[in-house]
Amino acid sequence: ALAAISSYGGGMVRGDRQELSIKVDEGAKLGLITQGATRIYRQAGRLGGQEQQQEQLPSCQSTLHAKVGKDAVLVMAPDPLVPFSRSSFVQRQRFDLDPSASLLLVDWFGAGRVNSG
Repeated sequence: ALAAISSYGGGMVRGDRQELSIKVDEGAKLGLITQGATRIYRQAGRLGGQEQQQEQLPSCQSTLHAKVGKDAVLVMAPDPLVPFSRSSFVQRQRFDLDPSASLLLVDWFGAGRVNSG
């Protein structure tokens, strides 16, 4: 099967969290793609009506946990992550593979607005 993961409303901002759990059963083949790049927007600014320093703001977070069964295949080929200036992002990926399983993972990033810093 080939599945496209929907975008997150144009991008992620401070405090956003996404979690994805995937299970590929024995002998199955799954390809996952995205509709477009995931943008991580800048973090500085106001939070709860108060000025906050960058290091005090919560980061955007993305967590992925995949289990790939016996003789199964998982191909993950999302569009790139695009971090903008002064953004903050934490990504965790965990893959539990049966010894006979296969995984192809593309994990890449591109520049945001280069002329803006």
